[in-house]
Amino acid sequence: MTTGTRQSRIAQMMERGATFDEVEADVIHDAPCDSDEKAALWLYAWSFMPRGRQRYQAKQRLRRLAGRNRPVPTGSD
Repeated sequence: MTTGTRQSRIAQMMERGATFDEVEADVIHDAPCDSDEKAALWLYAWSFMPRGRQRYQAKQRLRRLAGRNRPVPTGSD
């Protein structure tokens, strides 16, 4: 599948009501391409989401990352 074909697939899925997560899983995640191409496809899919939804999703992802990067309590405080 070419980048153009992936781009068309993303547009079709998003216009038919697929969620961003579905598009990411079905088209982007396992695509045999480099990280720059995946990032471009990810941004293209992201562009279909309403602005308010983009902000909400970004905050949710940042919260998950922040939680993952918290130091583990040692109990010695």
